[in-house]
Amino acid sequence: MATLELLRYRQAILNPSSPLQVYANPLSSKSFDFLTSLSITTTFPVPDLVQLSNIPNIAVLEIINLPRAIGYEIRTQNFAQGVGDRLIRAWYSAAVNGGAFRVLRILKMCNHEDLTANSMNFLNGFPALALYDVRGCNFGRDVESSAKRLGWRSAFSRNVLDLLDGWCKDEAFSANEDQTFKFPSQSAVPQPLWDGSKIRRIRRGEVSNFRALRAAVAVMNIPSLQSEHDGSKKGRQTKQLREEKGIGHNNAGNTKIKAPETWDFTTHTAFARVGELRGDLDLLKAGVPLGDQAVVGDELVNSVPMASLRLGPTPRVSSTSKALVFIRIRQPPQVSANAMDGHTLRSWDKSARNGTFKSPSQNLSQLKHRVPKVTRAKKRKLDDVLNSFL
Repeated sequence: MATLELLRYRQAILNPSSPLQVYANPLSSKSFDFLTSLSITTTFPVPDLVQLSNIPNIAVLEIINLPRAIGYEIRTQNFAQGVGDRLIRAWYSAAVNGGAFRVLRILKMCNHEDLTANSMNFLNGFPALALYDVRGCNFGRDVESSAKRLGWRSAFSRNVLDLLDGWCKDEAFSANEDQTFKFPSQSAVPQPLWDGSKIRRIRRGEVSNFRALRAAVAVMNIPSLQSEHDGSKKGRQTKQLREEKGIGHNNAGNTKIKAPETWDFTTHTAFARVGELRGDLDLLKAGVPLGDQAVVGDELVNSVPMASLRLGPTPRVSSTSKALVFIRIRQPPQVSANAMDGHTLRSWDKSARNGTFKSPSQNLSQLKHRVPKVTRAKKRKLDDVLNSFL
């Protein structure tokens, strides 16, 4: 049986010395054999960053400006001048005129002084974008109304993944998404999955029932997994109920193994949560061969292999700092090169309020059951390419 490691490729290069395209080219797949998550925490020329639009399968992109030591002070410097509104606009142009960024769901731009609320005007040009993280950028607290007009919701949160995870576990929210959009009152606590966890697949038409059963198990206040092995009557009942409902362990039987949190855990898991809320219809529209839905325990995981590459050091994240993020679960209408006119914006705002966009459950019949060929040989080949840069 396949394990989760076949769907995950992870590499970090602390001190990249080659041009950005040298690292980006192997991450490109026109046939969407895999998706790409790219994290940049070091300096590259802005023209090279513009060319990231040439990666058709890029699904997660983050550019983080790390704090630097200046004399006796530690402060954030705008080490990559030009990383701001103009860069977003260049990517927007590539998206609406050249079909770039068709599967980009997460865009994270941290600590850039040149990035302002004006960049919001270009976001609807990215057809799959769901999460825009701009912590530490030059945004005021008065952007909520303008963001809402464009179909986005703003939030200050220490962990955006908690919000998405809470939505996915809240079947009531999912069922009423066409009528209301609200943040869950209580968020779940997502946990890393072990790479050795076994994967099973269910047909796309069964996903809705799976989520409903998972929600029912949660409502029944099922005790922790550990109680299933304590020999008690309640523990045996818990195990039996999970087996009957098809809700398994997060680590597929490996409950004694605690999975470490890797640097790509948050973005990788957030990407999967957005896919769950959308039914992966955004990927289907982009031409990604989805296949059946991958499941690990009681979690729906990303069914398409993802290669994650970090260029630069891993930043330290403060547990007390809150991030300014913009979230959009619904996809926008098709955006043309002249889409940022008043009529288009009013049409988007009206359709968002009226809930005229179809929910994933209304479109499940459109999903194709193509199974992507994931083999260990492909994984070794990609690993060899990435390891050659070390």
